[in-house]
Amino acid sequence: MDEAKKLMGSAKFDAAEDKLKQARGISGGTHGGDIDALSREIVSLRSDTTRQAQLKKEEGLRQKGLTAFNGGKVSDARKAFDEIAKMQGGVRRADAQDYLTKRIPDLEKADGLLSQARPLAQKKDKASLEQARGLVQQVINMNGPLTTDARSLEGTINRNMDALSGAEAAAATDRKINDLRSGVAQDIQREEYGAARGKVDEIRGLGGNPSDVVSAIDRAEQNKANSFQTQFNGGKNDANALKQLQAELQKYMGASGKIGEAARDVSGKIPAELARLEAASRPPEKQPAGPEVARSATVQVLPSALSHLSWTGPLGAGQLVNNRYLDAPLKGLSTTVPGEITQRAAAGSIVQLRLDVNDSGKLTGGVVNNGDPGIGQLLINAAKSGWQLSAPVVNGKPVTTQVTVKVQF
Repeated sequence: MDEAKKLMGSAKFDAAEDKLKQARGISGGTHGGDIDALSREIVSLRSDTTRQAQLKKEEGLRQKGLTAFNGGKVSDARKAFDEIAKMQGGVRRADAQDYLTKRIPDLEKADGLLSQARPLAQKKDKASLEQARGLVQQVINMNGPLTTDARSLEGTINRNMDALSGAEAAAATDRKINDLRSGVAQDIQREEYGAARGKVDEIRGLGGNPSDVVSAIDRAEQNKANSFQTQFNGGKNDANALKQLQAELQKYMGASGKIGEAARDVSGKIPAELARLEAASRPPEKQPAGPEVARSATVQVLPSALSHLSWTGPLGAGQLVNNRYLDAPLKGLSTTVPGEITQRAAAGSIVQLRLDVNDSGKLTGGVVNNGDPGIGQLLINAAKSGWQLSAPVVNGKPVTTQVTVKVQF
């Protein structure tokens, strides 16, 4: 939903609606009201250039505020978020209030703690240094924009403590381990996981316990590996997106562990998907002139495999609803398969489609579930241009839904 708001601020309404569909699919109905409100907001924004300009300004202020906040510029950050909070009709007011009431005050508190800690860190007595360390640790625990400054000051404090205790050799080792830990964090940020694991070996060699950084690397690699499959799933109908992902995966093909396995697995699937898309876009081959054998196709709209359910929640016109909730199963009113498709399909073959149905029973898109992907794509195109189903209705209100259709040649 946050990504949808950002896209709304950039007037990318189609992409914003796609994000809301994804949110609806994974939310399990827990955020239905918020999603519906944003959907209505998008509909309103499409024709309201004044509101579009307002949201664009709001998003610009938000980015300015985030930059200032992350740079520790409290005054500039407060000014930007305060302006957002006062804007009427925006979608980022709650975010702005969060920064104004929680994050910016936390940043000010962290800055105050560091201001107290800095002079204490230069003292030559253990009590002052311990006090400085406690203040710095509070800042580190807050995990805010000043964490890096706090860790730097923590390093100064540690070095001064080492000098007092006379354990210079041990202190040097500790500093090296801390530097390596910081290096691991930077490597993770740059997605250089091999370099990060190399530093883990160095930490072990110095007698340090790297279990926490190993866990951080594992989590980062798992998240990156998961993103490969997510990008692949999202780009199945976009050849350019698949090619871009294919190029990105080359960086990880030789990597060990989960990220290398995921890169090789997803990379191995891409050629077949590209071939499928190319076949679907290729015009039918011209056949030699001669007598044609009459062919036909039977289209069957399949009912839901699961039992019917009653819809009890709020319902907006045109809302996407699972076909289990429909007042009556959908019926095909006009589902003619063009002759050029029946001639091209293999006799006796079956293609199963999952089609998107709007609130008037028109087909707006879909995917091929089973069967020849090329024939399936041609059927989807035919459905979008000419098929008509009975209108989907829930509790007497028109809705949108998805339906499974079986075509037998």
